[in-house]
Amino acid sequence: MRDCCGCCQRVKPRYKRNVDAVYPAYPELGIGKSSLDKLMHYAIQHPEKLDRIGEYIALRVQRDLSRQRHEQLIVALEILNALLDACNSQCVNMFVSSLLRILEDLLQCPNEEVMLRATDLFIAFSRKEEEAPCYDRNYRFFVEKFSQMCHSNNNDQDKRNLIRVSGIRGLQGVVRKTVSDNLQMNIWDKEYMDKIIPSLLFNMQDEEPSEDGQEAGNACIVAADVLRELVGHTEMETWTRAFVRPTLMHIEKHKLWKDFGITWFRIIMFSVQNQFSYIVVEELVGYLTSDNVKNSDIQLRSYVVDVLTETATIVAKNASPHINTITKKIVNCLKEFMFMPVKHDVDEKRFHESIVKMIGEFASCAPDYQKSDILNIIMEHVCSAGRVERTEIEKTKIVQFQSMLLKSILRMTSNTSKTTHIETTFTKTFCSFAVKLSKSGDADIRQTIQEIFQCLLDRHKNLKKIKQIKIALDVSSLDLVTPHHIMKEDTYFMKRADGGQMLLQIIKDGSLPANNTVDNFVAIYRTLVLICLEVPVADVFIDVFKVGLEMQDVALSTPSATMFMTHKCAIHALIAALFNILAQIADIEELVQYVHGVIKERENSLIGQCYLPDFAFNRLNKAKDYPTSDTFNEEWKFNKGRISEILKDCDQYDESLLFKPIEVPDSVTMNDSIDMCRSLSDIRSLSTLSIASTPFGSRAPSLDSITVDQLKKVLVTTDKEREIKEKEQRKIFESFKNDDFESIMMRSKNVETDDAHKKLLDILEIIDNAPNGSACRKMEVDRTRVNEIEYPELFLY
Repeated sequence: MRDCCGCCQRVKPRYKRNVDAVYPAYPELGIGKSSLDKLMHYAIQHPEKLDRIGEYIALRVQRDLSRQRHEQLIVALEILNALLDACNSQCVNMFVSSLLRILEDLLQCPNEEVMLRATDLFIAFSRKEEEAPCYDRNYRFFVEKFSQMCHSNNNDQDKRNLIRVSGIRGLQGVVRKTVSDNLQMNIWDKEYMDKIIPSLLFNMQDEEPSEDGQEAGNACIVAADVLRELVGHTEMETWTRAFVRPTLMHIEKHKLWKDFGITWFRIIMFSVQNQFSYIVVEELVGYLTSDNVKNSDIQLRSYVVDVLTETATIVAKNASPHINTITKKIVNCLKEFMFMPVKHDVDEKRFHESIVKMIGEFASCAPDYQKSDILNIIMEHVCSAGRVERTEIEKTKIVQFQSMLLKSILRMTSNTSKTTHIETTFTKTFCSFAVKLSKSGDADIRQTIQEIFQCLLDRHKNLKKIKQIKIALDVSSLDLVTPHHIMKEDTYFMKRADGGQMLLQIIKDGSLPANNTVDNFVAIYRTLVLICLEVPVADVFIDVFKVGLEMQDVALSTPSATMFMTHKCAIHALIAALFNILAQIADIEELVQYVHGVIKERENSLIGQCYLPDFAFNRLNKAKDYPTSDTFNEEWKFNKGRISEILKDCDQYDESLLFKPIEVPDSVTMNDSIDMCRSLSDIRSLSTLSIASTPFGSRAPSLDSITVDQLKKVLVTTDKEREIKEKEQRKIFESFKNDDFESIMMRSKNVETDDAHKKLLDILEIIDNAPNGSACRKMEVDRTRVNEIEYPELFLY
């Protein structure tokens, strides 16, 4: 019987005997090292037994848990840790399923030491590389358990911090194990992100994480590192949105925008990949415009805008290709808030100004090659805001919206590095928008447009030296700087009708509105002086003289009933100061003496002094201080003929240009240009279809048919002839666009068509007499002449 029992004992599998040998008879004796080495050697020699070893250890763990043998559980953890180290990447899959099942049981143990050691084992497992993928693994329990550990409220501060750090590192292990394997569970699902992100942020609330990432035992520091690692793994747009939305909800729920909003989103923005950083800004804008936030306290919205400013500037600095999209969303956000019912005017105004500041800083941080696109996008929103018919209250808000956007552009342009050529900045699109805004009825908008011009023009930092309108008898005291080498591109731009000429026309028209203030006239003066300083050539000087003389003519010819005396005095004073500095920049001594003589004549008269800057731009003046009549002596006036004579004596100046008006394009509104483009495209398409549908119609001449005579004709054609031809074409286009059908047909009947009809008959005769082998004979068509066909009355007019 004894031998039989001995035989039965030997029937127990060897792997079980090796596992049992590791467990000590008494816990205080500790684990048997030699027995553990035998088990490791057996596992390495027989990797196919790993799954059975794991199942047997799991069975013993369950038994020890039910009996609360915590010392035996720690022995089991040491055995598992040793087995995990012994497994290579090829055979570790056989052991993982048992390992995870054991860890699930051990993490539920109430003993804190067992729980922490089980977490450490899971972290070690997360660092283990696996060669073969696993399809049926699920880490839902571990996410829930580690998130629960992150919110530990143990009374002992040291233990609480230890448990929280362990939970954070456990979440880090889950992320590492799942984020790199697409065959495993999707860690970016809302179910998991709603647990992981709040758990990390909860531990980051105690204190702000330091930039160097030291103090590895601090839950705040560890949570920040794990958040950076998690955000850095985003490789899709949906993944980025997956962690941003729980972040927004957590901050809103615990009201942490003021204390941690900027800090946390800076961590996110510096960790997320550059190609996905714009999504964070989009989510913030969407959150700001959501119903919950729009109807909330304005202070909350201000905090969100501060965070949005920080994140948007980071995106701009990274030169994101989505900057245009972000700009549109932010501008639409401001527009949406502008038309909301106002509860507190002062607070709402500050909130709107904070959005304007955000747009300006965002645009300022963008690369220079992207700023022109941002500028055009904002200008387009400014111009399109007032197209729809609205109530008076809405019109007022639109003006405020336009003014705020222009101020954001001004903020951007003031921080923009100056371009080499003016043409690069003053594009045709920008100039067309500027024309529209210069006709605004709001004086603040017109002033801001001028200030934007100044920031774009001032390449030599002269703007600060001409802050006020004053008559300086010696301009050299202002220390103004002019370019050493004048770019031909700048000179060409100033001569262009849709460039410099349009810019001068905008400035001239800006001096006429009745609601102009002193600031408007100062802005006009500074812009004109900057043009002369940046492009100091003879033709530009003449153009500026021309603008000043036209402004003088308007002020003299307009009665005081139409133009206030305050404006007349301001215009004459502006012209005097402008001509004074312009004559000295041009360095024409005779012209300087003439300008000083006119100024001297005004100074010698009490009424004449009203047309000088010291009086005209004195903000303390009252209505009774101004002249009561339109008295303006001839000697106070700048005479165009006299200036022409002086310029005639100078070799570089063409005085005849002084008598030519400023030439600008006729179409200055976007709607007209869009309609014209559509109409022209329709006409072209109709003509193309007409030619294509004509059986024997002639096609457009190819490049091979262009002759030398035609090229000579193009080269010899002067600008004047070309302008006349363009006007005739525009006239024909307008007639077809605006006239009714009856009048067009009447004009067509009056045109002599005998010659054309004769030529048509000749062509048809040639076709009929073509040889049999020709292509025309091969076509099986009716040879009846067109003029002989009897059409139904329905087709006749």
